[in-house]
Amino acid sequence: MLIDLTQDNLYVSLCSQKLRADKTGYIEILDDLARNGHVFQTLSAPRGLGVSTFLDMLNAFYGDRYQSLIFADTAVSRNAALMTRRGAFFELAFDFAEINATTGYNEIITRLCEETFRVMKTVFPGQCRHKTEYDFAKCLLAISRIAGKKLVITFKNFDRVQRYAIKQLNILNAWQRLFAQIQQLNLREDFIYLLIAGAHIPGMTELLANPENPDRRLFFSLTEKNSPKADDMYGWCGITQEELTYILQGSMSDLDEGDLYDWCGHYGQALMRPASVFASIAEHDFIMTVNIDSGLWYIRDILEAGYGSFLLCGEIGVARLLNGESVSLHQLSECDSRKSTQYAAEIYSFTKRFLNMLSGEGLITLTGQFGGKLDNAEIANRETQLSVSDALSEDSGSYVSQLCRIAAGRTRLAEAFAAGEIHCFSELITSYLNFKRAFINRNAVLRISIWQGIYDLLTDLQGYELRAVNDAFVLKDLNADDSYLLICVAVNADMAALINGVVNIRLTSPRARRALDGYKGRLEAFVYQLTISPDTAIPVKAECQKVLVV
Repeated sequence: MLIDLTQDNLYVSLCSQKLRADKTGYIEILDDLARNGHVFQTLSAPRGLGVSTFLDMLNAFYGDRYQSLIFADTAVSRNAALMTRRGAFFELAFDFAEINATTGYNEIITRLCEETFRVMKTVFPGQCRHKTEYDFAKCLLAISRIAGKKLVITFKNFDRVQRYAIKQLNILNAWQRLFAQIQQLNLREDFIYLLIAGAHIPGMTELLANPENPDRRLFFSLTEKNSPKADDMYGWCGITQEELTYILQGSMSDLDEGDLYDWCGHYGQALMRPASVFASIAEHDFIMTVNIDSGLWYIRDILEAGYGSFLLCGEIGVARLLNGESVSLHQLSECDSRKSTQYAAEIYSFTKRFLNMLSGEGLITLTGQFGGKLDNAEIANRETQLSVSDALSEDSGSYVSQLCRIAAGRTRLAEAFAAGEIHCFSELITSYLNFKRAFINRNAVLRISIWQGIYDLLTDLQGYELRAVNDAFVLKDLNADDSYLLICVAVNADMAALINGVVNIRLTSPRARRALDGYKGRLEAFVYQLTISPDTAIPVKAECQKVLVV
C-alpha cells in the first residue's frame, strides 16, 4: 500500500513509551524554508537512523489528528508563532516501502493515483465531484480544496523508488516530469504548504532536476553537505548522548549511558538503528547492529545483471572495495580505455547513483563529495568490513564472493612487476575472464569487461600511477624518475605482429608518447595475447612475452 491515513504514527508511539528524543527544534528550520518558497524539500540519512520517525513527527505537528499535548514542553512549543500553525493543515503520508525491483513504473504511478483518490472518497464521502483518479497533481489539489486547508505531504522510503532508476533512466525522467507538474500547479493554485521526501540514499533526490531548467533542482536538500542549511540540520537524525540519557531515564532503564557506544549516526562512526536501542532498553540489553544486508543485496543485483562494467570503478573495483581497499574513482580522461565505449556519457552519473545508494545503506563512506571530480570510497568502518567479510564467506559460491577472491590476487601485482615477473598478471586476467564466461549474461558486453577489468586490476597499485591508452597501459614507477612499465594486451591477435606494434608504439602513437611524458630511454614491455574461443567451454588462454622498446 502506498498511502494510508490510518497508519500508526511511530513518533506518537515513541512519545507514549517515553522513548522520544526531542527533534522538534528542527521543525522551525523547515517551516522558515517553506514560508520562503522552498516548498519541496528532501532529507536523507542511512537506514535506521530515524528518517521515517522524523516525517511522522511533521505529520503529527502539522495535522489535526493528534493533541497538542504531545508537543508540550518541547523545543517547538517555545516558538509561539510556529505553534499557531500546529494542526492547521491536512497531512498526507505516502510510504513506498513495498516497492521492489519487480514493480513497474506504470504500476507505481497507477497505484499512487488510485489510492490517493480512494482516500479522498473515504475521508470526504460525496464531495468528490471531479474525475481526477489518474491525475495525481489534480487529485492533491482537489483534496486541498475540499479540506479547505493547504497540504503537508511526506514521502517515506522514497529511495525504494529511486534505487531502480539507476538501471532505468526513464523512471528518473518520469519522476522529474511528475514533480515538475505538481510544482507548476502549486505555483498557480498555492495548495501545498510543505512536501518533503525522505530517503536513505544521499543525493538521489537531488538528481531530480526541472526538465525545463536542468540547472534548477526540484527539491531543496536539507542534509546534503553543500546545502546552505546543512550546519543547521546537524544532529537531526540519530540520537545524541544527551538525548540517550533522557530516554534511559524516562524509560526507568538500569543501563548506564556512559557505557554505551557513541551512536549519533555520523558517517565516520558505526551506524546503528534507533529501533535496536528501543528494543534493547526494554530487555535491559544493548545490541550494536550494522546494516549491510540491503547494500550487499544491491551489489549482487547490479553485478550479476551485467552492469559491473558500466561503473566508473568497474566490478573489480567494487570487489576491491568489499575486500577493504580504498578505491579511487578516476574520471574518464583522454588516456582511458573506457572512453571508446558507447556508454561513456552515462558512466559517471550511473556510478554516482550506485555509490550514493551504498553510502545511504551505511555500507561505504565517500571521502569526497560528488562535484568536479570523484574522490575515494571506502568501507564505512572496521565493524562493517568484518560483517561484509562474514557475509561473503557464508555465500562463498556467489558471483560477488568469487569476484572478491579474484580481486584479492591484485595484492601480488606490484611486487611481481617490480621483480620483472610476467606471469602473475596473465594468471589474474585469465582467471577473471574465465570467471566472466562461466556467468554468461546477455546484458554484459565482453569487450568492455576486458578493458575495464584490466584497468581496474592495474589502477591504484602501490607505488605506481596508471595511464591507459586503449589496449596499452603505462605504469609509471612513483619511486624512481623516468621509470615506466608498458603492459600491452590483445585478443586473438598474431603474437609476432603484436610485438612489432608494441616495439614501434612510440613512433605510431602520439597519445602513447604523451603518456610516457616524452621519455626516450629504454622501456620494458610485458606483452599479453589472449586467446578467447567462441565456445565458452574452452578456457581463455594467455601467451606472454617481455620485449624491450628502445
